[in-house]
Amino acid sequence: MVHALFGEGGFRYRALACVIGWGVVLHLILAASIVALMRGMVSALGPTLLVQAINAGLLVLGPSLVERWCGAARTRGRAVG
Repeated sequence: MVHALFGEGGFRYRALACVIGWGVVLHLILAASIVALMRGMVSALGPTLLVQAINAGLLVLGPSLVERWCGAARTRGRAVG
């Protein structure tokens, strides 16, 4: 699948690195907020839920940022099929 999407005529390999890096960052945000809640560093559930909501927004925003920063859409306009 990676070769089909990022190989010849597909997205740039740099975009793959950006997507993987973005996923790691989002997972770190999720893990840090949950660990802080479990260890009692955050006493209220509200801040943790806010972090989760922000993280969901970043997940939606991620593909457009990757496209802009990493040049993912090198082949925009080509027929897919």
